[in-house]
Amino acid sequence: MLKINLQSIFYIILLCSTFVWSDTIRGTTILNWPFVNRLANGQYEGFCIDLLNDLAPLMGIAYTLKPVDDGQYGGWISHNGSINGMIGEVMRGDVDFAIGDITVLTTRARFVDFTLPFMEFGLSALVRKEFVSDGRIRSFKDLSEQTELKYGVKKVGANLPLFHNSPVVAKMYSFMDTHPSVFVSGEREGVEKVKREKYAFIAESPFVEYVVQRDCSLAAIDDRRKNFQFEYAIAVPLNSPLKNRFSKAIRQLKRNGRLQELKDKYWKSDKCIALEVDSVLARPPNRRSDDKGTDTEVIFNRNDKLREQHQRNKDRQSENVRFPHDEVDENDIELLKPRPERGNRRRPVNRRDPNYSTSIHSLSNLLMIISILAAIYLF
Repeated sequence: MLKINLQSIFYIILLCSTFVWSDTIRGTTILNWPFVNRLANGQYEGFCIDLLNDLAPLMGIAYTLKPVDDGQYGGWISHNGSINGMIGEVMRGDVDFAIGDITVLTTRARFVDFTLPFMEFGLSALVRKEFVSDGRIRSFKDLSEQTELKYGVKKVGANLPLFHNSPVVAKMYSFMDTHPSVFVSGEREGVEKVKREKYAFIAESPFVEYVVQRDCSLAAIDDRRKNFQFEYAIAVPLNSPLKNRFSKAIRQLKRNGRLQELKDKYWKSDKCIALEVDSVLARPPNRRSDDKGTDTEVIFNRNDKLREQHQRNKDRQSENVRFPHDEVDENDIELLKPRPERGNRRRPVNRRDPNYSTSIHSLSNLLMIISILAAIYLF
């Protein structure tokens, strides 16, 4: 009887350990404020982190998160023949999902599945306010027909050529293709060029909106004809059941207004002053003093090393980089300057906090050890 009872306990423990283990999923991300930032104390914060913390309880999961090893968004074949970036890590099964400002592209959809989008956006042009205050330049069409302002995009990662069949875009594309000086290496250089030259930087509208909210010397020119429509979504392995689970939870957050609340939290600002570029791209000064980052299992723990790898990748590409005519990607996102360190704060652990996943792993390992010992004793 004792042996039977012990056998029952053994099977229960084994079942529980399997259940607990399968309830934790692994994720990868990339540092690009205000979507994701990592503090010096190892915590994460940002729009995507809050989103993930809202999705986790709706899905009944815990998660771990790490920065992508090569600092890339990914979706193209690297020099060694493998798929790079977050897309590659998801495709190979190194992680279960990737989250960040990942644009849904057909080139990426060959390797991963995308969930329901959590943000839809277009392209905008960032300019100094003095060039639009008289109303002469109010659209991309106006921008393409004037000569006072030069305009450009990132030389790697620009989405503009995807729409070069549009007459307006074709005209803008032709101008940029014959004026290589209008290309910049990343968002930071684009903002600097806008502030010191007669220049309009065309970028994804969430980035432009974020900068304009914080620097009142700058303005946005929107694409009024909606030539450009993009989506950010979570990447999961092909045919993964996580796609439907994530999508269902995202749909719920859309319906109850939570997604808009999160966007307002990170994009809207009540302070608008003429700022240096580093201040514009830093964490917003009006964040609540009691806001806390998210503790996660950190596998790759130094931004400097990630930055060095990112620069090496850029150097390898620089000899052959041209503004592409057909297939494009956004691999060349500039890593932002590290944010000011904030002290550690004690807070209760709960299922909405991914630090809970560390406890989950520990409990799972303990239960597995007990199961093995019980098996040795019984059999």
